[in-house]
Amino acid sequence: MATEAPPPAAASHPGLAVLDTNIIVSALLRPQGRPSALLTLVVTGRVTPCYDGRILAEYADVLARPAFGFDAQVSGAIIHRIRTAGLAVIAPPLNVALPDEDDRPFVEVAEAANAA
Repeated sequence: MATEAPPPAAASHPGLAVLDTNIIVSALLRPQGRPSALLTLVVTGRVTPCYDGRILAEYADVLARPAFGFDAQVSGAIIHRIRTAGLAVIAPPLNVALPDEDDRPFVEVAEAANAA
């Protein structure tokens, strides 16, 4: 009995993930840590980041804060990679209370994309 193979796109599609801004900040502050390893998976295409406009705007805002002192070219390259290699998601609003409303865009995009 033959079993049906998954469609090629599904079989070769990297995992989907929504990166909280804290992951990117932590990766840039501590290049040896786990957040940096996750960001490396995104940059190398092994994980596909999911995002929407709210998420990209938060990345740009937070990474540009003078308190962090991140190089603007590095931050811009990360955001550009996420935007060009990632999956733009139109996330419907979720009617749930969250402990931190600032997490709403990340939760909504993760839910809409069925991402981690």
